[in-house]
Amino acid sequence: PAPRDLPGRPAATLGLRAAWGGARRVLLRGRSRARPWQPPGPGALAMAARWCPTGRGDGSHFSDAELKKLGGARAQSSKARHAAWGTASAPTKPADFAVKKPYYDRRIALFEEYFAREQAKKEAARGAPVPITITLPDGGTKEGVAGVTTPADVAFGISKGLGKSAVVAKVNGEMWDLGRPMTEDSKLFIYTFKDPEGKECYWHSSAHVLGQALEREFGVDLTIGPALEEGFYYDCFVEDKHFTDDDKGKLKKVVEGIINEKQEFQRVEVSREEALEMFRENPFKVEIIEGLPEGSIISLYRNGPFCDLCHGPHIPTTGAIKSVSITSSARAHWRGDVDNAPLMRVYGITFPDKKLLR
Repeated sequence: PAPRDLPGRPAATLGLRAAWGGARRVLLRGRSRARPWQPPGPGALAMAARWCPTGRGDGSHFSDAELKKLGGARAQSSKARHAAWGTASAPTKPADFAVKKPYYDRRIALFEEYFAREQAKKEAARGAPVPITITLPDGGTKEGVAGVTTPADVAFGISKGLGKSAVVAKVNGEMWDLGRPMTEDSKLFIYTFKDPEGKECYWHSSAHVLGQALEREFGVDLTIGPALEEGFYYDCFVEDKHFTDDDKGKLKKVVEGIINEKQEFQRVEVSREEALEMFRENPFKVEIIEGLPEGSIISLYRNGPFCDLCHGPHIPTTGAIKSVSITSSARAHWRGDVDNAPLMRVYGITFPDKKLLR
């Protein structure tokens, strides 16, 4: 129910009605999505009471029936959140690496199956070579083979220095892994960490390293892990745990171990159904996948024992990361909505040169 007219305060009445009756907006994949009207909660009732025409400020201008309806709506909403945490159901297994390890291992087994399929395509392309022309920014051209030649091949062909410093490429306007074969005549750009495109790729890849560390150390359920203007973060569901300085130290140690392993980033494409099968134990990933259209082709990335949904691209190996700092942590909520599951957001930053971290 909307508040009754408040004499002498038309602007306040209008604003309150708009706050109650309007659709809320939440951020979803970089775009806003309208959410349907929800019954007003305790905050809305308190706001209405503040403008109470009786002067008592206790909300007594509501009828008994209205107050009962509001109370019932709040109780029902609270019960639903505890059962399902809003949009995504709460994970059913505790945040414990030993408990989650069979799920993590199963993801990798499926990934290896899909990766073998990708490798078979590459070998077939080698057996029936189709020549392509690769055009560089200066107008020069290089010859290649469709499904075989990669941006890394071209970079090292230009110079050893460029090959070593290259982070990511752009092929025909699409951001592209250095190790991913080009499939047709291509206009190629190659970026290093000095370029904004290089930094974004580098820090997004670093978020995957942090995600692996969070799974290894705490058995979390991961949600999203984007690059920022400076650094990156990963959101995770870890029940009621609060991260301490000791936890940050542990995470840094695990991240440094992953870096030293020089894990290769591998990419595969799967169907929507295959992705759902792979991530079925993580309700947050399931919700993301179910939000994609039927028939979607979804890319996955693996590094070491870690696999994630991701559009990419990524750096060639974790060995490209030379320095790391786990900077802070904060509370967050799934989809940025306080009605959804509470999450822990862990921030970090990495560089290809130890001097840059100082």
